[in-house]
Amino acid sequence: MTNVFEIPAIKFNQPLGTFYVFKMNASDLESVSYSSRAKYKKSGYLNNVFSPITGTQRDLDDRREEEIARFVNSVECAIPNSIVLGANMSEDGRLTKEDERWYATEDDNGVCKVVIPSKKKLASIIDGQHRLAGCLLSDRKNIELLVAAYLDLPLPYQAYLFASINGNQKKVPRSLAYELYGFGSDDEDRVLWSPEKLAVSLVRKLNFDDNIEYITNNKSKLYHKILLGAQYSESDNGFLSLAALVDSILSLITSNPKKDRDVILHYRNKKGRLQLESNHKIPLREEYIKGNDDEIERVIFDFVDVVFDSSRFDKSSYLYKTIGVQSLFSLLKRYLISSSKPFKKTEFESFCFPVWNVDFKNDYFTASGIGRSRITNTLYIATNLISPSDLKNEDDADKIQALINSSR
Repeated sequence: MTNVFEIPAIKFNQPLGTFYVFKMNASDLESVSYSSRAKYKKSGYLNNVFSPITGTQRDLDDRREEEIARFVNSVECAIPNSIVLGANMSEDGRLTKEDERWYATEDDNGVCKVVIPSKKKLASIIDGQHRLAGCLLSDRKNIELLVAAYLDLPLPYQAYLFASINGNQKKVPRSLAYELYGFGSDDEDRVLWSPEKLAVSLVRKLNFDDNIEYITNNKSKLYHKILLGAQYSESDNGFLSLAALVDSILSLITSNPKKDRDVILHYRNKKGRLQLESNHKIPLREEYIKGNDDEIERVIFDFVDVVFDSSRFDKSSYLYKTIGVQSLFSLLKRYLISSSKPFKKTEFESFCFPVWNVDFKNDYFTASGIGRSRITNTLYIATNLISPSDLKNEDDADKIQALINSSR
């Protein structure tokens, strides 16, 4: 696929995560970004209570757009503040396809580029929707704008940024993003927790909580190992993308995070999660609907304890790159669906035993979309979830079988 844009950028590392700053003209920016607008409905006339339904942004204000357009048309036009984006998260709350995702490159001299491979709207506008809309309404649709883009930033963190940036402005309710994406207080009723909030909460616990009761020595195997922000950057300790882990956990409890969130937060819904529909193809969905978050947490933490055991962990293995960990979660999902019994750590450990002898450093796997498919198929075949004959590609079937045979 020919890349649509390759833009020189400056890389910033801050406590919340990595982001890239670059310039882009308004019309090009509009072609690859979207704005998810929040809508309110009044649910109580006496106390003037409003309930959120969807989105994170305010509705566009036509008058404000026109004012900005007039300013852009003026001889004194200046827009030095940045449009803030969250790239690679679709409007339904999932990571976008591997071959369409924005990514960053960096050479030996620290010179960076942001690469946008597809002219699809795959970047959420976290802040600056009115500025962009005003530019597009003006006569200067190709005016250059400053852009700050986070790559793979989960929606709850996008909402957190939106609320933090706009929280002191009277027209923006600070609770808006928190209510919709659930980044706010853990004291709120868990029946209202969206899938994203639960997934982010679990990942944050794995990364920061040093008192996890399920983990040996009271510390998660992923303690301080999870990166927030750009998936493609690494530090001395961190090696896994927070967004990829959130996405993997979401796959165990929902098929459409946005739809679930909208149902939970609808002003007529008084039952929260209990209003959601069941789906037997999503193994932990019933636990999520019933609010059994402790059981979901136990499964996730026991799973992490097994697959990241120090005796088998090798950072150079493709199995422990982001694509490999996503494949391991796919294995967990398939295992949970196929099992009629409650998850037990010891049984899952025995189930995974054939996996650890396979050489996942082999160049056959590669760190790409096709690499993830190959790793997943290898995991399934090694654990007898499928047979080599189930694969459509005979070359892949033969190669995977050879790798497994050589490990025995």
